[in-house]
Order: sequence, then C-alpha cells, then structure tokens
Amino acid sequence: MSTLYVSPHPDAFPSLRALIAARYGEAGEGPGWGGAHPRICLQPPPTSRTSFPPPRLPALEQGPGGLWVWGATAVAQLLWPAGLGGPGGSRAAVLVQQWVSYADTELIPAACGATLPALGLRSSAQDPQAVLGALGRALSPLEEWLRLHTYLAGEAPTLADLAAVTALLLPFRY
Repeated sequence: MSTLYVSPHPDAFPSLRALIAARYGEAGEGPGWGGAHPRICLQPPPTSRTSFPPPRLPALEQGPGGLWVWGATAVAQLLWPAGLGGPGGSRAAVLVQQWVSYADTELIPAACGATLPALGLRSSAQDPQAVLGALGRALSPLEEWLRLHTYLAGEAPTLADLAAVTALLLPFRY
C-alpha cells in the first residue's frame, strides 16, 4: 500500500496540492501512476526508509521498498487521474507544465511575500504597497489568460489549475 506523507498544518499549500490531487484521483479513473489510492499520514516519513536527499513534504512512498517521490508537483502529478494532466507531448501537456512552473516560480513567491508579513511570520523590509503590487503583477498573466479560457490548459481541470489555486490560497484566505 502507498503512503502519502503530508504536513498537518492546514495552510501548507504544497501538501494541499498533493491532497487535492489524491482526492481528485479518487473521483476520476484513479491515480495517474495506476496504483491504489494512498493512505494519508500527517507526519514526516521515517528517516530510516528514505532515500538521499531526505524527502520534503509532501512525499509519496509507493509501497514498502518502492518508489519514493517528494515535492508537491511530482507527487500531485503521480496522483492526478490519468489523462487529465494533458497527454504527453500534446499542447495541453505543455500548457500544464507552463502554468505549474508559473505557479511555483511567480505566484508562490508573490503570494508569500504579500501574506507572511501580515501574519507576523516574516518581517517586511519592503513597503506593504510594493509587495501587493508584486502580487498584482504576478496575477496579471493569469487574469489575461482566464478572460478567454475557462481552464488554464484544455477543457477540464488539470494540474495547472490545481497549482494556481493552491499558490493563491494564502492571500485569498488572509
């Protein structure tokens, strides 16, 4: 049986990405990797069974002695229902990768930069208006695309949509 290790913190957006992908996989045709749905574990994986480097949460262990995958994008990609991540080599698959990369490199830093100081988790050396402006600039391409499209890639929700939503969870919540 597979085990999905996630953070117990409700605002841990990398873990939320994996949990949502696992739940979406349950509703669809099952996980993209063809395995059984994983058992959810709200603690770090045992260090004695991990590979080098130690996995970050979320992490997925595909059975005892099986494949270890860690990181929100890799785990979510394995758990997402087959066929809904965009078929390999297709335009949709390229768009999925583009928007996931955009969420990881543009949206998450801007969202954290705008939200964490407001929560008292990081001192803001910058002007609050400047960090909100950076978030607005990061949202601009997303807004432009969604004016004409319902989803970020294709005609159904994909990992691209999941990555964007979880990246923006903190600023929308707080």
